[in-house]
Amino acid sequence: MKSVLFLSILFVFSQFSPAVAGPADERFIRMLTSGDMRELKMAAKEIKSREIKDPHVMDVVAEVLLQLHSEAWDAQIDSLSWAARALGGSRNGRYFSVLEEVNSGASNKKLRRHAKKALKELSKSAGKKVEQYKKGMRKVKIKGH
Repeated sequence: MKSVLFLSILFVFSQFSPAVAGPADERFIRMLTSGDMRELKMAAKEIKSREIKDPHVMDVVAEVLLQLHSEAWDAQIDSLSWAARALGGSRNGRYFSVLEEVNSGASNKKLRRHAKKALKELSKSAGKKVEQYKKGMRKVKIKGH
């Protein structure tokens, strides 16, 4: 009886853990690379709210943002803004240069604003001490692009 209760409690708390299992990582990656901006937005919002920090997932977020930000059209801006905020929420200085590039290079004011907010979530010193993510470090094919 005690073991059933313990397992039940463990299961409930594991549902709220910021860590993500392998299959969930793959689900996020599929959503991020589907080419559907609604899927991208849903994935980025969930990554941000659940505080996902897995580098495999976050590298895909970074790559998608780098591939799309410079030519983004109005309907993509909200989704890409959420992607920027998800990177900031990772608290990983590896993505500092990605967010700086979006902040300085995006033509859309809203996207720049969210990249700037995300930059504030990262520690500037951490960005200087870790290897920075650069476009193409992770091979990502976005459907339709």
